[in-house]
Amino acid sequence: MASFGFNTGEYDPNAGFEVLPAGDYIAMLVEADIKANSKGTGQFINCKWLITEGEFANRNIFDAVNITHQNTMAEKLGRQRLSAIAHAIGIPDAQDTDQLLQKPCVLTLGMKRDDKYGEQNTIKKFTAYQFGMQQPASPGSYQQTAVPTMPPQNTTQQPVTQVPQQPMNVGGPNGQPVFNTPSSEQVAKIAV
Repeated sequence: MASFGFNTGEYDPNAGFEVLPAGDYIAMLVEADIKANSKGTGQFINCKWLITEGEFANRNIFDAVNITHQNTMAEKLGRQRLSAIAHAIGIPDAQDTDQLLQKPCVLTLGMKRDDKYGEQNTIKKFTAYQFGMQQPASPGSYQQTAVPTMPPQNTTQQPVTQVPQQPMNVGGPNGQPVFNTPSSEQVAKIAV
C-alpha cells in the first residue's frame, strides 16, 4: 500500500477545469510529442501549453498541429500553424520539437463547442512576447512595463541624430508581430 501524503477529503471533488475566458495569455509550450493520427493518414504534434502568469497561471491548454497528412490542405494549414509558433517564440527556423519548448509567447484564446466534450478553448493566434509585458487583471489586454534608462553621463558631447525606424506590424499587444494561423477547429474540419 502507498500513502498519498494528503487527505483527499480536503479537496473539492467537483472542481473541474472550466474553459478560460477568451483573450490573451502569456504561455509556453511545455510538451510537444509527434504522434500518428487516429486514421493513420498523417502525423501531428500534440502540444501542451502552460499559462505562466495571471489569474489562470499553471492552467494547461492543449492543441494539435498537423505536420503530415494525406489531405494536402490540412498539412499546409498545420505547417503554417507550426511556423507561427516558431516565429512567435523567436526561433523561425526551428527543426525539432525540443527547440519549441520553454519559450514564452502570447496565446490568443477563443472558445469552441465540441459535441463530445462541450465548451473548449482553442488557440486563435500566437504573438511574440516582449519581456516586461505584464499579465492583465482580466484577459485580453496587456501593459508594457516602463524600463528605466540612465541619464547621459557626458553632457558635453554633440547630440546623436536619431534615425527614423520603420513601423512594425502592429497587430498584437503593444505592437508585437502577430502570426495568424488557421485555428485548430478549422484544421480539424479539413483533416476529417
